[in-house]
Amino acid sequence: MKQYFTGFFTAVCLTASVFLFMGFQNKNLGDIEVNSITVRAPGGKKVVWLGPAKSGNGVLETYNANGKETAYLGGKTGHLVTYNEREEMTGYFGTNAQNDGMILLNDKYGEQGWAMSGKQ
Repeated sequence: MKQYFTGFFTAVCLTASVFLFMGFQNKNLGDIEVNSITVRAPGGKKVVWLGPAKSGNGVLETYNANGKETAYLGGKTGHLVTYNEREEMTGYFGTNAQNDGMILLNDKYGEQGWAMSGKQ
């Protein structure tokens, strides 16, 4: 799971770096509007995608070197989901159907191992 968080953190740093490097130029680019941003590795594989979900909510997705999704951040209620190399969900941090915070950890097969709700 450390690799997934490392990949997610790397993606966020890369995205922030793009904006920082653009900001160091003496040009004012004003507002930038795009439909989505895709970052590809030198081999052409997608490693980061930032854009809207089909529902219209903002989404940030990261992928490993094999093109498999490793993390998903966004959604209607705002949540972080992590996946293993088999694309099985291994972790969830976000909001449940009752609008309480929740944490969920799964095993390598995607089967629930541990969960906790913030409801008291």
